[in-house]
Amino acid sequence: ANTLDDYEEGVWAATGNNSPTSDLTYTKIGNRVTCTGFITGGSGGTLGALISGLPYTSANDVAGTAGGGVVFWNNHAASQTYTINVNANAKNFYMFQGATALDLGASKTVRVVISYQAA
Repeated sequence: ANTLDDYEEGVWAATGNNSPTSDLTYTKIGNRVTCTGFITGGSGGTLGALISGLPYTSANDVAGTAGGGVVFWNNHAASQTYTINVNANAKNFYMFQGATALDLGASKTVRVVISYQAA
């Protein structure tokens, strides 16, 4: 029979250079981590494209096993597409539109969905 012996749910906080606020949750099943929630840029300028604080360090080789998307970005056109790239062997990620890394400015909010393999 199949058993589920590695299951965890929790909350995590995004960190960055403009003190963002966040409302984020994660579910870990085995070595697969799925994160969802909102991140809002703080008042200290732009957050920059690099956002830290993922609940688990990612696997060393994340090619094809990690990523995500921004499903809501306030103050931007709804037709724009944003992606998330999880860094290998780290607890952080970048947001992109095409090949351009995005800054999360003060009071701008994104809803993120991220899935990656934990180390």
